[in-house]
Amino acid sequence: MKSSRVIIIIVLLLLVFGGFSGWQYAHRRIYRELQAVERVMGTHPDSALSLLRKISSPDRLHGRNRAYYALLLTQAYYKNYLPVTDDSLIRIAADYYASGSDSLRKSQSYFYLAQVYRDLGDRRRSLDCFHRAGLSAEGCRDYKYLGLLYYHWGCLLQEEKPYSEGLSKFWISDFYKRLLGDTASRVYSLTEMGWSYILLEKYDSAYHCLSEGLELENRYDRNPYKLSVLHHRLAICYYLNGKYREALYHLNKETWEEGSAPRRRADLMKGRSFAGLQQLDSARYYIERIRQEDDLDAMLEYNLMSSRLCRQEGDFRQALAYHEQYSLYVDSLTHRRENERVMQWQKKYDYSLVRNENMRLKTESQQKDIVTLVCIIVLLLLVPFLYAVYLRFKRRKESFLRRQHQLMEANIQSLQAKDSELLRIRQELASKERKWRESVFLSDPLVKHIDTFVQLSLLDKDRLSSSYKLSRADWDHLISLLNSCHNNYVSRLQSEFPGLKEIEISICCLLRMHIKNRDICYLLGISDDALKKRKYRIKTDKLHLRDAEISLEDFLCSY
Repeated sequence: MKSSRVIIIIVLLLLVFGGFSGWQYAHRRIYRELQAVERVMGTHPDSALSLLRKISSPDRLHGRNRAYYALLLTQAYYKNYLPVTDDSLIRIAADYYASGSDSLRKSQSYFYLAQVYRDLGDRRRSLDCFHRAGLSAEGCRDYKYLGLLYYHWGCLLQEEKPYSEGLSKFWISDFYKRLLGDTASRVYSLTEMGWSYILLEKYDSAYHCLSEGLELENRYDRNPYKLSVLHHRLAICYYLNGKYREALYHLNKETWEEGSAPRRRADLMKGRSFAGLQQLDSARYYIERIRQEDDLDAMLEYNLMSSRLCRQEGDFRQALAYHEQYSLYVDSLTHRRENERVMQWQKKYDYSLVRNENMRLKTESQQKDIVTLVCIIVLLLLVPFLYAVYLRFKRRKESFLRRQHQLMEANIQSLQAKDSELLRIRQELASKERKWRESVFLSDPLVKHIDTFVQLSLLDKDRLSSSYKLSRADWDHLISLLNSCHNNYVSRLQSEFPGLKEIEISICCLLRMHIKNRDICYLLGISDDALKKRKYRIKTDKLHLRDAEISLEDFLCSY
């Protein structure tokens, strides 16, 4: 019993160890797959997204793998320019890494959470997450990520108009990019630094940053988009500084497509620059190019610049008409912005509802997980208890069955002894009964009469045979006596062998009494040959005794 219990416990421990080892192996395998995805994220983000989507049952991931997967998937969405509509995914990574020691991934999770909040229009939360990402990145040596973090942080601060704070983040971003030697990324930082200096009205610093960025771009990459942005901002810098010809020089370097929004902004800047040079016809030409009836911003700028040109030309009546149109467009634009603000608040409200619903579902899921875990723990605790109860019940049942078996063996032995005693008594009774019946049979006068005849000599038998011949009444009495003393001997013969005649029954009775053939002939008054024929007929035809080894006398005596 003890050995079987030890074997069961060892098997259970092996099963638990095997299951845990299998789970650990699967956990490490998925983690290695995620690391491979991270390695290709920087160069082939589309392949990284495809690999992430091939991971089976990502909703069943948990712990480190779940947070790692959420971080990489959010990163893949942003690198492939796919929209992220809520923070439920990246929040998994942020909550997991918040209490961990992995500073890089903790910072990355806050960084992408800040990106999500920025896209959702929640600037306050976005700035808070950027601040947490910056604090978490202290001591980090991934200069590429640090440059990206401070660049986007500076862009958000620039949009919120603390220009000096945004400028400081751009300087930090440019510092890490210079350490890394990433010239292409430095151009972006220098472009935004120049724009921040323009907003701070520090045109010399702006000119220095933008010129350095333009020089780097012309030397290494020569990307048309980045070159156009740099020329446009240099043009703004010169225009605000009153250098209209230099502004026109850089505006002519821009390569925007006709009809695009950047092209209209360039044409507007050209119109302003020509107006500053008092070249009103050229200014009018470029102002007319920005006119777009379906674009409020374009019509607003068009009417404002047209009013200024008319004032410069001395046509104050037309200038007033353009200014009135400008006022109407200002009202329309204000109304549109109010509507956009209301829609933005509605979007935030809808987002809060969705987030609350997600939190409720997450809470319910956690409660279900807790209940499931408790059930599993209770089940694991119940298994040994139930097994102990089963063993105790089994031992009791075995003990009860053993006692029952012992009692049955004792009863069987007692019954066997009683059967033996009963058999002995029956045998004694049968023997006594047989002796009694034999004594009764031998004490009968007719039997004694026959015995007396058998004891006579041959001469006496020949002389007295007629006096000893049995009558009909004697035969009836003898048959009745044989039935009484020998278990219905004659009745059984007649029942089983109905073909026996009366004389044949008489022969059978005398043979049963062990009377010799010669004496039977005297008692029946028949010859010896007739007796032999009768006996043969009885044996073969009536009793059907075909076996030569069995005599008629033996059969009748044992019947």
